[in-house]
Amino acid sequence: MLETFYPDHEAESAYGLDYEGFHKKGFRGIIFDIDNTLVPHGAPADQAAVELF
Repeated sequence: MLETFYPDHEAESAYGLDYEGFHKKGFRGIIFDIDNTLVPHGAPADQAAVELF
């Protein structure tokens, strides 16, 4: 069951992903881990992360 949450794609940065391209391919949701992915562990979301969402 947990395999559902295993990543199908990896990227160097969440800020350079082609979100429209994913939508055209049928993706309807993306799960992000904010700690050490979008901001350093324990830090609040910065302006770039806020604008991304």
